Amino acid sequence: MPRRKRDYSITLGPNEFGSLLREINKKTKGVRNNYNALRSAFLKYEQPFCEIRQNHKGMNISIKLPEVKKKDVIINITETMIELKAAAKDRKQRTVTQYHRIINIPLCSRARDTKAAFKRETLKIKVPYEKIKGGRIDQPRTKP
Repeated sequence: MPRRKRDYSITLGPNEFGSLLREINKKTKGVRNNYNALRSAFLKYEQPFCEIRQNHKGMNISIKLPEVKKKDVIINITETMIELKAAAKDRKQRTVTQYHRIINIPLCSRARDTKAAFKRETLKIKVPYEKIKGGRIDQPRTKP
């Protein structure tokens, strides 16, 4: 099937083009301002490099946070995820870079026993799993 040509065209002189641009700017001014505000809010966060290793005992997560100090790291742990927020600041305590990362963890993990350590700009998190016997997660036995 041959391509069909478009049925519209527009011809503008120097005066019409300028007035058209002014009208477009007036109508989209609020939209552009909101877009720029949203864009700057989302772009200020970066995702840090993250290495996740798993075995039968649990998860070992290693996250690189360059130029971040221990006091600027916030970790929120729930039963299903780990949320990390961190900020790199300069000498005048102005925020240079902000990091944000969400890591999903399995339901068989023990979130209460999670341990974290921060050394040399690297955050290490250990999330242990429930002990498994015979293919099932340990549950308290009930007497028959």
